[in-house]
Amino acid sequence: MNVDLRHLRYFVAVASELHFGRAAQRLHITQPPLSVGIRQLEDQLGFRLFHRDSKRVALTPTGQAFLPKAHELLNQVDKAEEFGAALAKGHAGHLDIGFTGAMLFRGLGEFLSLFEALHPHVEFSLHEGSSLEQKRLVRSGRLDAGFVNVGDSGDFGNLVCFKERYVVCLPEKHRFADCSCIDLASLRDERFVIFARGPSPGHYDHLIALCAQAGFEPRSRLEVQQFLSVAAMVASGLGISVVPASIARSAMPGVRFIALEGSEIQPTAFLIWDPKRETPGLDAFVDTLKQVLVRSELGNLSA
Repeated sequence: MNVDLRHLRYFVAVASELHFGRAAQRLHITQPPLSVGIRQLEDQLGFRLFHRDSKRVALTPTGQAFLPKAHELLNQVDKAEEFGAALAKGHAGHLDIGFTGAMLFRGLGEFLSLFEALHPHVEFSLHEGSSLEQKRLVRSGRLDAGFVNVGDSGDFGNLVCFKERYVVCLPEKHRFADCSCIDLASLRDERFVIFARGPSPGHYDHLIALCAQAGFEPRSRLEVQQFLSVAAMVASGLGISVVPASIARSAMPGVRFIALEGSEIQPTAFLIWDPKRETPGLDAFVDTLKQVLVRSELGNLSA
């Protein structure tokens, strides 16, 4: 049985008004086609929907029982039409988004909440991974986009989404823990906890370059793959490190984050995606991120 959705809307309108004339006005039609439509719906269903005479209109018991189902079906149709319209505009779909742990301290959660509010028809799943792993997954199509620590000038779409300075991370009882600013050269004899080059070569190379500019090569026996692991190692007294300033938002106990003399603001986080792939919802995601970055003071998610 193929019920005409138009007739269902007729039924709901009459059930709401309990008056054929007012229902017709509400539907912007004349009363005769409304009466015909209700009669055809009753014939299809095999039961009467209304008791009606010259003085009153009332739902039958079966009509009363059928009304919630009619509402449910019409709501589903309306939602499907709304979703289809959003899909046609690129404002619907499902996205698999990668991120590094450091993004949690750079406003990622706040941005995703905003995006979800602006684009309720775009669902997303989050996948934590290293920058290198995310690039591989975006290239293979298993991720639609990724928030990474290192940009890419190759085949990826590439958007800077966070800029910041680097700071020195010290144990809270370190002799320099109460300083307001530190010259990296004064730390030449310290043991460094280093972010491993494999998962994020950009941060590793930056630290090595900073130390080279200060006239030394860092001494290290500890290489880790997460900035929180770096801070935890430092808190345990196993060394010191140089990390992006946003990591201070982790509020890791037992460490101090001190300004690094001469450190300049630079990009530390990027969104990458494959511009050759058509992914419903991705354009809306990128456009919303761009709008947030334009409005922020430093072009940062959390600014």
